[in-house]
Amino acid sequence: LPVPHHFHVSPVGRAEAADVNSVLVRELKEGLASIAASHDFVVIDTPGANTVLSRVAHRMADTLISPMNDSFLDFDVLARVDPLSHEILGYSQYA
Repeated sequence: LPVPHHFHVSPVGRAEAADVNSVLVRELKEGLASIAASHDFVVIDTPGANTVLSRVAHRMADTLISPMNDSFLDFDVLARVDPLSHEILGYSQYA
């Protein structure tokens, strides 16, 4: 089996937040563009945090896979659920 291609978006030194985010987003897009012609799919492993880079990766994705346990704490990222009636009260960040 071929070894998967890997690239890492490096941390950026201290600077204005907008400048850092611009560099990170550019590195992600350039990395993906460099492999687009030679790969059928790409897996991007994002941290479990709400960051600019994670949001960009999520917007670019055709499919999102979100691991979760069978608990209301994990389900909360998909929907807000009434703990007594189990009715969906509203959608959360990944819905």
